[in-house]
Amino acid sequence: MLKNEVAIIGAGLGGTTVAYGFQQRNYNAALINGSTQDNETLPDAKNVMVLEGYDGLAGDRGLAFNALKDNNVIIKKILDIKEKIVVCIAYLISAPFFQKKRLW
Repeated sequence: MLKNEVAIIGAGLGGTTVAYGFQQRNYNAALINGSTQDNETLPDAKNVMVLEGYDGLAGDRGLAFNALKDNNVIIKKILDIKEKIVVCIAYLISAPFFQKKRLW
């Protein structure tokens, strides 16, 4: 079954929300966020990874990139994914202007 060969990585509030939807459908999904407050919106989510040393990134793509780069434990978990297909979802709406941006 194709589902067994797919892993989903969600980053940021938008990405983790989408990945959580896949997780509820029994896909292997990792949720990465720098905000503990955002993570509380998905109370029964599994495989939630918090970017250590940060509490919210305020939609700053550069800060988000550095936060991920600086968290070797999360990078190792990503590199250890065994599935053949890995889908990365990172989406944010930057306050206060609510401009849609893509991270990758």
